[in-house]
Amino acid sequence: MDAITYALKKTNGSAALAQKLGMSRQRVDNWRRRGAIPPGQVIAVAQAIDCDPMELYQRNQPPATGESRSASRAPA
Repeated sequence: MDAITYALKKTNGSAALAQKLGMSRQRVDNWRRRGAIPPGQVIAVAQAIDCDPMELYQRNQPPATGESRSASRAPA
């Protein structure tokens, strides 16, 4: 489970997590859509959900994007 999904489950949703962090629900929803917590916010989120920051950093890997753009191009 990725970091943002884990944090949302621990707080029962984006509104509750946003309130604990003192920010808008839309901001937290944007993290969910991107699939990761911004690196500068991981410690604050870890504190808000009473989690080890290192565990959250390890979970906070951006989603795989598939093949690299250069690999999918045909040679010129």
